[in-house]
Amino acid sequence: MKALLIKLESWGCDVKGALTRLMGDEDLLVDCIAIVEKDPAFQKLGESLKRADAAGAFEAAHTIKGIAANTGLTPLYDLAVELAAPLRRGELQELEFTYERLLQKHEEFRQIVMSETAHAR
Repeated sequence: MKALLIKLESWGCDVKGALTRLMGDEDLLVDCIAIVEKDPAFQKLGESLKRADAAGAFEAAHTIKGIAANTGLTPLYDLAVELAAPLRRGELQELEFTYERLLQKHEEFRQIVMSETAHAR
């Protein structure tokens, strides 16, 4: 298994499940993970929360939830679920802490991807 996938698995990701969805194609999973790292939904979520735009925030959280689920990024998925559920109901209260946790996990994820990308060169 590729070093990046091993690191992500030790971070709490469901790499085996993601590989099952992608018919065992490790290269495809790595490509998908690179796309998730740069996905604009993370920024859109924050902007929508600042504007108190529940619909926009839900759309972004739902996008993050979907891409994290498909790629097995469980730490991101779990927080996206926590955000999407109240946003689906139009509730914006007390989501800042969860959003901050999501950003923290996203940064951890980015650091793992960047460190493994640097090693692969």
